[in-house]
Amino acid sequence: MFTRCPICGKKLFTLFSRASTCPKCGGALSGADGPTVPKKGADLDFPPRISDSTMDGLRKQAQGAGEFGGGRGSLIIHGSWGRFVADRPQDIPFYTAVNGRATIAVLISRSNVPDPDDLKRVLENSSGVSIQLSAFLEGRHPLVRASFIFPDNPSNPLILESPLNISDGDIQDFAIAAMADDAVDLVLRHQAFPEGDVIVVGCRGAGLSDVVKRAFGPVVEAYETGLTRTEFTASKRLMEQVYPSANAGVRLDLATLLAFEGEARNRIIKYVG
Repeated sequence: MFTRCPICGKKLFTLFSRASTCPKCGGALSGADGPTVPKKGADLDFPPRISDSTMDGLRKQAQGAGEFGGGRGSLIIHGSWGRFVADRPQDIPFYTAVNGRATIAVLISRSNVPDPDDLKRVLENSSGVSIQLSAFLEGRHPLVRASFIFPDNPSNPLILESPLNISDGDIQDFAIAAMADDAVDLVLRHQAFPEGDVIVVGCRGAGLSDVVKRAFGPVVEAYETGLTRTEFTASKRLMEQVYPSANAGVRLDLATLLAFEGEARNRIIKYVG
């Protein structure tokens, strides 16, 4: 028989066995962690993925290890945030989700924040980071413009811009998780940090679910099957013309505060299969 994941709505075949987590969003299903309740907001009809997400990769890794080992018992796949973020491009926030928790990971360069201790000072002296999300529909390929706001200087904060492709697996995981739960795990690393060092903190954005839905909804509706990476790149370049700087079009007073909340759910990347 078929059922649906109460978090992301994925159709699941459950006649012979029932998974403990959803293969799409990684959320817990009833039977493993107790009954689940349908989450708010996760009803956007995303296009087919053109790339695997971080969790997709962990699931495949666990599946491969299970097949190699005969499929007996459970498998735990670990990943290091320090190593993961160190391999990311500098100053380009990475939006994903781990085990159903929206996650933003950023490798910050010396050129943007010369003193690495400023990252720790922000955590100690500010209420949180912020994001502003908006639909950009002027190009052939609709996209979401994401502005990540880091208050290293409250009067002139660092703003890092990302064009989000809704057919990317990580972007879909981020949106689904953020619409289901206003919580976000924030992963920060500075270029000058010692190898392996990383800051991981939990955040909560009041109304984040609605903000994500308002930004992603028009993009999902405007998306047409068959759009290519080339068309996405062309829309990205058009967005850069419309907004010639990362600060352009950003309203700090309208951005969504991701308030620091203490412990992150996923202090390490971990998948139990």
